[in-house]
Amino acid sequence: MRRSLCEKPMHLKRAWCNIFVFGGEPPIPWPRWLQSFETYLIVASLTEVSASRKKSLLQHCLGAEGQRVLGTICDSGEDTYEQSMTALNVHFAAPQSVLLRWFVFCRRHQLPGESMHQYVANLRGLANSCKFGGLRDEMIRNQLIEHTNDNKIRETLLLQPDDLTLSRAIVVAFQVESAAECVATLTNQNKSTHSQLTFTAADASYSVMQLTWQQRRRPQTTALC
Repeated sequence: MRRSLCEKPMHLKRAWCNIFVFGGEPPIPWPRWLQSFETYLIVASLTEVSASRKKSLLQHCLGAEGQRVLGTICDSGEDTYEQSMTALNVHFAAPQSVLLRWFVFCRRHQLPGESMHQYVANLRGLANSCKFGGLRDEMIRNQLIEHTNDNKIRETLLLQPDDLTLSRAIVVAFQVESAAECVATLTNQNKSTHSQLTFTAADASYSVMQLTWQQRRRPQTTALC
């Protein structure tokens, strides 16, 4: 029984659906994205489906920005799945200068809502085409320190020894990020508990006041002599 489109594994879906989340150069290199997409077709038993369904699946996985890119590089909406794949391969295989790749890498800031894990992965992907050679890890480390959007991570990394390696910098950054998330969670829990206690105290105070008021209104009985 073939797996339907809506039943695709979520971990495979996440493997490619972020390629065109942001405009401009995709953070995931096209060859890697294409390999993930083709792997999904095999795992989901979709390699033998019609070309029109494959094209629809391709457009769905590219997302809105990817569909816009595909529309600009294809001549018409009547192109087949094979023609779409050829156009995308040609588009992303176009030679680009190393200076341009350097420029894109150096301008890559950590985006709002982007975790440290995602940021490091995207930096590595961009660095692969920059021909950094033996300086690759050092360049990624420096970019991480300079363009992280978390000042606490930056301050902590700047306090490390001069021989700080990329792997060590990533571990430290993850630790600071995880600690901040834990503190935020505990703070929210404490606020919730405090609000509940305040409400309970106010409710108890109101009950006492109501009881006192009822007692004052209760008629006084006069003893008969």
